[in-house]
Amino acid sequence: MSTDIAACKKGSEQTLYYNTGTADTPVWVEHVGMVEDLDLGETEELSELTGRRTGRTVKEYNEGEIELSITGTQIHDPAYEGWQYLNAARTGGTPQEFMVLSGKISEVGSYGWRGSFWNSDRSARGPASGDLVNAVNLQPAAPCYDEHSEARVVKVATADSAADFDPATLA
Repeated sequence: MSTDIAACKKGSEQTLYYNTGTADTPVWVEHVGMVEDLDLGETEELSELTGRRTGRTVKEYNEGEIELSITGTQIHDPAYEGWQYLNAARTGGTPQEFMVLSGKISEVGSYGWRGSFWNSDRSARGPASGDLVNAVNLQPAAPCYDEHSEARVVKVATADSAADFDPATLA
């Protein structure tokens, strides 16, 4: 990290957005009720090769699937639209379209994930002082719920617009 960047930032500025538009014409709104850390879990589950090959001395793997989750904490505020979106993305509700970026959508070069997600954790915590907060755990919804919003990698190439991005080709 350059010393210029390190001197200007207090910490990571990962940002969660929710879409008030459509999948084809998104209107991204920053969720300003997020507090504490916002974590993006992105791990690949590799498939071990089961075939036998003469001379093989180490396990080898095929490409697998990505386990994706976005976790954090939001202030409990049922009157706030962002809280309503996260609360609606539950069993019995409807997956909602969210995007998490490494920075702000106004920052060219920010990257992250976009798609329809379920919120599988809404646990509440009432601290001794401060606001009541809810846990957030977003996980991708199956395409049968919203065929236009499969989870995918995005990047901000033009300020205020995130487009699909292929990290394998860096394009």
